[in-house]
Amino acid sequence: MTRSVPSGYLITFLVFCATVPFLLAQTPLYDTLAVDFGSVPSLAPWKNMANPTDGILTNLPNQNGQPTKYGLWLFDPFSKINTEGTLNPDPVIGFPATATGDSFFGHSAPFEGVTEPTGGIELMHLDRQKTYTLVLFAARQAKDVRETRYVVQGRTTDTLYLKTTDNTNKVVTTRLRPSAEGTIRVIASAGPNNKSAAGFFYLGALKLIYAQDVAPKGRALRLTAPVGGEYWQAGKTPAITWQSQNLEQVALEYSTDKGNTWILIDTVPTASGKYHWTVPNTPAPTCRVRISADSLLADVSQDTFAITRDTAAFRMVVLGSSSAAGTGTSHPDSSWVRRFATFLNPNSCYELTNLAKPGYTSYHILPTGTPIPESVTIPIDTTRNISRALALRPDAIIINMPSNDASYGIPVADQLANFKLITDTALNTGAQVWITTTQPRKFNDPAKTLLQEIVRDSISCIYGGQALDFWTGLASEDGTILPRYNSGDATHLNDAGHAILFARVVAAGIQPPVMPLFTDLALVPAAASPGLAVSLVAAAPGTLTIRWEDGNGQLLQAQETVVSTAGVQSFPCPVRLPTRGKPNLVCVVTMTDQAGHVFRQHVAWVVR
Repeated sequence: MTRSVPSGYLITFLVFCATVPFLLAQTPLYDTLAVDFGSVPSLAPWKNMANPTDGILTNLPNQNGQPTKYGLWLFDPFSKINTEGTLNPDPVIGFPATATGDSFFGHSAPFEGVTEPTGGIELMHLDRQKTYTLVLFAARQAKDVRETRYVVQGRTTDTLYLKTTDNTNKVVTTRLRPSAEGTIRVIASAGPNNKSAAGFFYLGALKLIYAQDVAPKGRALRLTAPVGGEYWQAGKTPAITWQSQNLEQVALEYSTDKGNTWILIDTVPTASGKYHWTVPNTPAPTCRVRISADSLLADVSQDTFAITRDTAAFRMVVLGSSSAAGTGTSHPDSSWVRRFATFLNPNSCYELTNLAKPGYTSYHILPTGTPIPESVTIPIDTTRNISRALALRPDAIIINMPSNDASYGIPVADQLANFKLITDTALNTGAQVWITTTQPRKFNDPAKTLLQEIVRDSISCIYGGQALDFWTGLASEDGTILPRYNSGDATHLNDAGHAILFARVVAAGIQPPVMPLFTDLALVPAAASPGLAVSLVAAAPGTLTIRWEDGNGQLLQAQETVVSTAGVQSFPCPVRLPTRGKPNLVCVVTMTDQAGHVFRQHVAWVVR
């Protein structure tokens, strides 16, 4: 269903209020969730989201401040925050000035060198049998017409239009049931009557109204991480996770002696189910975590885990578009990237950064400064491209570009040339690279489906063992997504499809062994001559490659040597030390053991 809401919507809204009195005077039959988008927070029970480009809210509170099972995920980023809304909203709409005075915004045309044609949020964990009422508000003081279009997707689709210019008393609403995955999505963009030069659109606040849920009976508490066998480094922030029912807060404790004595970590609300713990500098191989609500309800790690002073890290970066960003899943944690991050959580050596953004193509992620053909209007995003990824000094990079290149009609040769430039740039720094094939998608143009299939086969042929198959078993013969893996839009995979992608990433063996191949990497004074030496403690025999780079990542000199025995190793620096005003010196050490496992770490010499 598609409908347009007239600009004089206040009359319609008042009729709506008359038929749904809980907007003006809450009754026990309905609950309301309220979310404020912007930098100025609203008082509880409003929930605030302040980051316009990324974020998730869990256990949204109802009008009584009680946490619910519902959550909200920003799956498609906006651009920035508008603080020129209205501070004098009409009381009849029920939105406070703190919520109406700011908003997230995007723009269909370039603004400050960037285009953000859409922005989207997803309400999740909804009851598929319930009908929900969604109320949306946004405002911007302006002289031009800044109409925003909201496409609301659940079991059905509704399209709403709101003129946000100097808005003080207009909202738009719709009533619908969630999708089969229990979600309702709101995708904002510039409306057809938008007259602003950049096509500005806004999302300021929302309310979700629904019949009250029946609260489950009884209390429950279960620790889900750490469960035993983890390798957590002092100073890192791995997640302690749990599941609970009818509990308001829990105490978190840890033990370094198998549970004989306990030290309090924190007392926290249960709603999030997660606590990022800054691991203390108390190394021990026999640690446990305990979570408790009281003396009668507690859970403990099933086995012991290790806390270590080891500082080694294996860094991975994902470059991609909507699939890597999680579009199509019922919850961000169900995406293949989030599943992979959870899989890596037991070992804090692993660091995973996701730079993916919906709508991106191979042109968006080219190296900074790459000339773009005049016929191509796609800009390089220097905050999410291969250059940005390499600035993080990754050990491994995963490139996941499923179908947007074909959607743009980018020729096969151009796509493959872009991928070659991206992968060569990464390989020249010593990073390993994996690239996924294209993914199935419904195109109305058979030529675009053919593009997908040719690029799929070319990636498999060119990159061999470094190619990840994201097509087989997910695609129908006509190149569309198999129904059981279709999220509903014929473009993105659902939870079951992402589970398959995750399994294939794990099977590729991208992550190295749990234990590092060397530790204690440092730059120290050279023993036999002035200058520096790189020192480390090898855990086993293997081959060392040592790259000396300046602070801009440019190679100065490379060395390779064989380590025949485990233990302390030291190698003099073959380049002159930088002076003030020159780039810093970085030493990147890669070790390959006799089984073929690879481990890499870097250390910098900073000129002050």
